[in-house]
Amino acid sequence: MIARRLHFKKVVVVLDDIDHRDHLDYLAGNPNWYGNGIRIIATTRDKHLIETSDVINEVTTLVDHQAIKLFNQYAFVKKEVPDEYVEKLSMEVVHHAKGLPLALQVWGSLLHKRDITEWRSAMEEMKNNSNSEDVEKLRISYDRLETIQRDIFLDIACFLREKDKDYIMKILERCYSGANIGLRVLIDKSLIRENLAEYDIEDFKEVIDINTGTMTVEAIWCTYFGKYALIKEELLPCLRWLDLSFSSRLMQTPNFTGMPNLECLNLEKCSNLKKVHSSLGDCKKLIKLNLYRCKSLESFPYVNVKSLEHLNLEGCQSLEKFPEILGRMKSELEIKVKGIGIRKIPSSIIQHQALLTKLDLSVMEKLVALPSSIGMLKGLVNEGLRSLEILNLSFCNLIDGGLSEDIGSLSSLKELHLNGNNFVHLPEIIAQLGDLETFYLSNCKRLPQLPEFSKQLHTISADWSNDLICNSLFQNISSASDSLSLRALVSWGINIPHWFHHQGTSTSVSVNLPKHWYVRDNFLGFVVCYSGKLFDMTAHLIPLCDDGISGITEKLALSNHSECNPEIAFLLIPLSGLWDTSKANGRTPNDYGLFMLYFYGEMKHYGLRLLYKVDPELDANFSSSKKYSNILGRVVSFSAANQGI
Repeated sequence: MIARRLHFKKVVVVLDDIDHRDHLDYLAGNPNWYGNGIRIIATTRDKHLIETSDVINEVTTLVDHQAIKLFNQYAFVKKEVPDEYVEKLSMEVVHHAKGLPLALQVWGSLLHKRDITEWRSAMEEMKNNSNSEDVEKLRISYDRLETIQRDIFLDIACFLREKDKDYIMKILERCYSGANIGLRVLIDKSLIRENLAEYDIEDFKEVIDINTGTMTVEAIWCTYFGKYALIKEELLPCLRWLDLSFSSRLMQTPNFTGMPNLECLNLEKCSNLKKVHSSLGDCKKLIKLNLYRCKSLESFPYVNVKSLEHLNLEGCQSLEKFPEILGRMKSELEIKVKGIGIRKIPSSIIQHQALLTKLDLSVMEKLVALPSSIGMLKGLVNEGLRSLEILNLSFCNLIDGGLSEDIGSLSSLKELHLNGNNFVHLPEIIAQLGDLETFYLSNCKRLPQLPEFSKQLHTISADWSNDLICNSLFQNISSASDSLSLRALVSWGINIPHWFHHQGTSTSVSVNLPKHWYVRDNFLGFVVCYSGKLFDMTAHLIPLCDDGISGITEKLALSNHSECNPEIAFLLIPLSGLWDTSKANGRTPNDYGLFMLYFYGEMKHYGLRLLYKVDPELDANFSSSKKYSNILGRVVSFSAANQGI
């Protein structure tokens, strides 16, 4: 019938509010139905229904002058000019409508032929409770959504405004399966945009103050909650997410008894929060608890770990006692306690985490004892620390004996942080950590030398301004070097340590060797420090005089050059890599007086030194340092004993 009646006519066909593809197919699906000059206009709330080849125009909200014109058409009779006061009220209505034509039409019709008193009354009602007819019309698209799409829409509208898509997806994917397609449906239906209005704290205040909707509230997200020092205790049985982060005037949390389904509580940087209500222990469904840098927190009695996966107490410097644990701890629970003020860590934290790979106990300056799980590791490795790969005990005021010999039982340990402690000696058992790759010992001011370490170590930090530390580094690695395949040890630093006598910035170095520089069973080799990227080197030993003795040249390969682009790196060139006794023909290394080294790579600075097992210059320094360290050790031990540590 459409083809018969319209084929020979120039017509404009308007298909309004299409919400199913079949509507387009039935009414405008066959181009042969229409003749030349036909125009078909279809409006829809779902962009997905329109073919990509069609011309698409997205309808935007009205700008101010257009909004005023549309509102006046419905609010005033023709040629009626509103007085100044009514005009002011009209502008408030237009502003409140935010350019939505339907809202302007509904509110304009509502105020038509009303007096000033009725206008004022309507305005107050409009601010507090939008006109029901308006709401019903505006929620058409929402009502057509599936349940999961409605939930996603409400989560975004209430809690994720002005967040980018990646952040929104990260949150939604944890809550919903199919979050990606759900978000795409909302975008296609023009229900959400990437730039959404900021959630207003006053909206939340109104809900709590007048008890509107508290029985169905699922989440409260009010960061920078600085206006209120305490939330009223309400029955919120559906509440799953409570975010009060950065609330500088929040002194204590609410009673959580009325929030049995709470899953996420974020109190990050609530700088004046002193107390977490004990009823939090009743929240058995709690998955994430964030108290990061609540620096004034003193009281936190209980935490239920039945469902808990993340507990962050980092920076809670006033908290001296770890909360009592209720329920059985999940193996995947991640606990962060860096920089908190507790004096003792319950062993249960470690024992119940069978797959624990990282343990950060750093900056715990009030800690008087490590967990028994650290002090009695052998019996507990199979229970809680068998998978531990990273252990951080930096700045914990540890002294000699503070680190048990049983640390050698951590067979999977790859990274050990001991910065900023007061050791004079470290357990020799550290050498048995066969998988240890990274070792941090910076700011250990009383440590006179480094302990032995495994051959797997590739990164180390220490006080390189201390000559004894530098010397002990190379003493430890001298026996582990392959003569022709060298391995650099990476570190951090700004300058080449002054312990390296010969320094420069060129691509080669020449050193005049002192008389009798070689002492059998004492000389170990040439040590190099460099910044930049080094691939390999060529070393030359040049004889003292030209009496038929040829020089020695050897190309030295750096086995791990692809890994090394550090601030500084160290390597040892053992004499065995240059000198072949079987070809000496009666000569000794002392017959050679010049050592030259050529660098190939992207060098910035270098330093070089001859290394001896016994160095008279360093021996004097070491004796003095050892005597001083022993005195300090006795003083610290005496002080600790008197403090009951």
